[in-house]
Amino acid sequence: TEAYRKFMELYHDFCTHVIVPLVGDSSAFVQEPPTLRVHLGGQAQARGRIGMHKDSDYPNHCRAEVNFWVPMTEVGGSNSLFVESAPDRGDFRPLELCYGDLYRFNGFSCRHHTAANRSGMTRVSFDLRAVPASCCPASALRCSRRGQLRLGDYPAVLVEAVTGHSAAVSGIGEHV
Repeated sequence: TEAYRKFMELYHDFCTHVIVPLVGDSSAFVQEPPTLRVHLGGQAQARGRIGMHKDSDYPNHCRAEVNFWVPMTEVGGSNSLFVESAPDRGDFRPLELCYGDLYRFNGFSCRHHTAANRSGMTRVSFDLRAVPASCCPASALRCSRRGQLRLGDYPAVLVEAVTGHSAAVSGIGEHV
């Protein structure tokens, strides 16, 4: 649809100007499309949900993957994503973010999950994964069935950063 086409144009610009510079390379393999998530206020944990996990629990994810979580609403408490601060630390805390914020973390190694949304407010968010192109050849991300690029089970494309635009950010697991 026209609306989806416009959304994907905006998403691609977002990846070009924000995501690729945040992975510290001039280009990156980026999940496209992103995963849209809606968690209704008052909703118990949904059946069939993915529970506490790290992306390395699933096949075909890359150690160099960087996860980005982007809430489209204010989030906190049970209306948020819970992430541990370092692999196997178990110190889960809900992210406290506002519209316009994003959170970058090592979802390959750090466990993350959601809880029953007892907040009464619906959460809308999207998430994506990116791999710096210098860390992984495209051949390692190709799906043998169709020859498509994949990050885990997610379709991916190669995205180039805008020339001269870079973001110097240290660490993973931070509000950006």
